[in-house]
Amino acid sequence: MFKFVHIADVHFDAPLSGKNPQLRKELKRSQREAFSKVIDFSLAEEVDGLIIAGDLFDNERISLETEKFLMESLNRLREKNIHVFYAPGNHDPVVQMKMRFEDHVHIFDRDIPTEYVIRDKKDRECHILGVGHMNEKEHRNLIRKFPGKKENHPVIGVAHTMVESVSSDPRKGKYLPTTLEDLLEKDYDYWALGHIHQGQQFKNHPIYYSGTIQGLDISETGMKGGNLIKLGKNGLAVEFVPFNTLYFQQLSLDISGEYSSDYDFYNILKGMISEEVEGVEFPASKTLYRVELTGRTNQWRYLKIPENIAYIEAEMTRDLGFKSLEFKLSKVLPQVDFEELLVDNGILKEVMTLIASPENDPKLTKAIRQLKTFEGLETRDTAAVLKEREEDLKNLMMAYFAGGQS
Repeated sequence: MFKFVHIADVHFDAPLSGKNPQLRKELKRSQREAFSKVIDFSLAEEVDGLIIAGDLFDNERISLETEKFLMESLNRLREKNIHVFYAPGNHDPVVQMKMRFEDHVHIFDRDIPTEYVIRDKKDRECHILGVGHMNEKEHRNLIRKFPGKKENHPVIGVAHTMVESVSSDPRKGKYLPTTLEDLLEKDYDYWALGHIHQGQQFKNHPIYYSGTIQGLDISETGMKGGNLIKLGKNGLAVEFVPFNTLYFQQLSLDISGEYSSDYDFYNILKGMISEEVEGVEFPASKTLYRVELTGRTNQWRYLKIPENIAYIEAEMTRDLGFKSLEFKLSKVLPQVDFEELLVDNGILKEVMTLIASPENDPKLTKAIRQLKTFEGLETRDTAAVLKEREEDLKNLMMAYFAGGQS
């Protein structure tokens, strides 16, 4: 039986911009801890190889600290004759490759598949084929260059690729784009893919994104890790193995209502959060929470003051034992009845009437279409776009008349 560990998208030396210095430091440390867990697990399982499906690095600026850590980590595998198979991705393309690895690290540094063969003690073969991104804008479908499986030995394909329809995130782009049909056509025993940070399998096919081993922002929630692959006489077995040491989680809470005091609000909110996280499988002290608050409340004005939010976040982080806690407040609104506003404010009523039927006032229509809202929507009907934005407009008006612009 052959055994491999499949990981991807580590993104060493990511800038982590927008995060405070302490959090950046802890996330970088957690990356290294997660990678050390990968090495420890590979050694304990006595795997035949570690497969890295791209974006091991975030960019070409690799720090001495990272290079030293990585070389020492991978050399631990060399001592046990464990191979490393590395397919560069769009963040760490071949053209930027500067590190010089030991001979047990095999880099897929061509845009046509390179093939490596490893043998077990009974001289049975397993073939690993892969391609790398030549530059950071590899838009060709290199999967079509892979040969189909012809012999009866196990075959693993490795690539950092974007499979069509797997993600609607425009940031992922069409880097080395391919299709599910292209992958299936090769009839490989396992496809080790990178690029999507959420681990997933394509239906019941042997095609897997391992996901990242450590989330680096709030969009990468939950457990992160890699796959343990076993290929033997009984076919393929795949087991997810968690490696991350910090966890991101998101919550959404409706805080609508009246509160007798700020202290009353604080305690009720703390109770709501505590109830929501009860039973979460991650340790609180290792979890970073973002809590989106929604609803209409008399606490709206209090929550508009940054110092108040900073105090609540710090106190609640301590009280609940979290690693960190931040609030998202864009959907917290004042307790204002919009229909009553229209009755009491003739100007507002006139504005809303004009916006409801902009075609009745050509000058207004022309002015409205100069707004940023209409960027990229030049062909859309003015009234239709305004109708879609009506709720946002009402909320802005209510915030204004409640005592301050938001």
